[in-house]
Amino acid sequence: MNMAFTSPKPVPIHVRRSYRDLIHTAYENVAIVPAEPLPDQMKDGQFEISGLVRTGADERERGTRRAAPLRIDASRGDWSDIEALWLAGDLRDDDFEDRFIDDIIVADIGEGTDGWEFSGRTYSVELR
Repeated sequence: MNMAFTSPKPVPIHVRRSYRDLIHTAYENVAIVPAEPLPDQMKDGQFEISGLVRTGADERERGTRRAAPLRIDASRGDWSDIEALWLAGDLRDDDFEDRFIDDIIVADIGEGTDGWEFSGRTYSVELR
């Protein structure tokens, strides 16, 4: 059974004039607050990645009864490029994925047969 859901028409929200300046100031303050360094718990933690993972010809769903999650010791990686992008406010999802593979995964468990690829649509990542 296929069902299509459509969202209702957006309803305009009217904000009191007296609150507009407060909201504007809050957004400005957030925009200029510098990023804090990545927490040590993240850089020294153990990541467990579940989802479709490929290395060479081996592609499988990790984190199931048949295959354990991909376990990464983040303390063995080099976080300097990721942290520099983060602090500059330039860290995008694709950049993080590429840098995480190259600088963290490969540093811990190597290149694999032909590198690592996350070819699925969704993943679960646990930091321990």
